[in-house]
Amino acid sequence: MTSICERIKKRRRVGRTVCAVFDGQGIIPRGARLKDFGYQDIPDDTWVSVSRTEALKVIVHCLTQDLAYGARIMSEQEARELGEAFLANFDEDARFLTNSPYFRDDFRSSAFSWKPISGSAVDTGIVVESGGLAGILWVEDED
Repeated sequence: MTSICERIKKRRRVGRTVCAVFDGQGIIPRGARLKDFGYQDIPDDTWVSVSRTEALKVIVHCLTQDLAYGARIMSEQEARELGEAFLANFDEDARFLTNSPYFRDDFRSSAFSWKPISGSAVDTGIVVESGGLAGILWVEDED
């Protein structure tokens, strides 16, 4: 059976998509995990803590379209199904983090308010910290 992360990476074929779920000894501090993927951590007070519903909104946005130009990648329904399946891995007490509050105004503001963790022109996604599990679903696009 194909994992949800494999399905997500197969469907979002533009830019770079990182998707992983970790448990047990695979859980290491956020900064070390991000570094493993070639990312830099940002200060704790820069991360935006979001609800599960907001996390899904971020995921749907970054799966449905290219972040730099808005080119359509998949339908909102498909992105929502993939996002829900990813989030289903984590319990109700999970902590969800992203690098920008711009999703709160339905992505109408520019990405200038975002804090990049990659060297790409635009990046965003969700980092999950949850009891016995941790996860990341992050996308990067170039202009």
